[in-house]
Amino acid sequence: MGAGSRDAPFTLNSGAEDQLIARGFKRNRAKTAFTWILTLLSGGILRLVFYWMDHWLLICTHSPCRPEDADQILLEDQFKQKFVCKVVTLTNEDSGRTGKHQSHSLGDDRGRPAPAIGFPEKNGYFRDVDRLRYFDDRKLRYIWNEETKGFQKLLGMDQDLDTEFLQTGQPLDEPESFRRRALYRPNIISISITPIIELLVKEVLLLCWRHFPDY
Repeated sequence: MGAGSRDAPFTLNSGAEDQLIARGFKRNRAKTAFTWILTLLSGGILRLVFYWMDHWLLICTHSPCRPEDADQILLEDQFKQKFVCKVVTLTNEDSGRTGKHQSHSLGDDRGRPAPAIGFPEKNGYFRDVDRLRYFDDRKLRYIWNEETKGFQKLLGMDQDLDTEFLQTGQPLDEPESFRRRALYRPNIISISITPIIELLVKEVLLLCWRHFPDY
């Protein structure tokens, strides 16, 4: 990007089948307050619209910004589908948190101190950093690269490994395994069960949205 266009859209996975057009957004308090006032005046109807069109809510409450300053990312795929993704910043101070914060924490369930945050390099090595910014798009994670000043897809740990590393590699110690698990997430399949009441509410909202143009 050239000067004066730092808040312009940027491309992820350039040239690939899953290429995405992305743009960074940052919370605008004035726009947020005005939007919620309109929501109250509309009797909640505007919030119903935003429930199904979350990118409209993003545009109404946030302003375009440089990707390094963004707290939300708006993605558009080749089918013109739009997705809103929250940017998470993980710092060394956060790394010791446990419990409900453990999904982006480096500490273990016994509250022991964790190692420094790591940025993945080639051949399976990690570079220590003060903080790590990322966002998740469906099942994929994109991390911020300070050197290239852009987000990049987080590849598997088996990428760019040479045979020498595999032959001489040693089992990971406990702190290193915590650090990698924080970035790559636990190797488990989590199945959440949605309460029936929530399903009924969503179905009612969907019916209201489908019949909204008829009124």
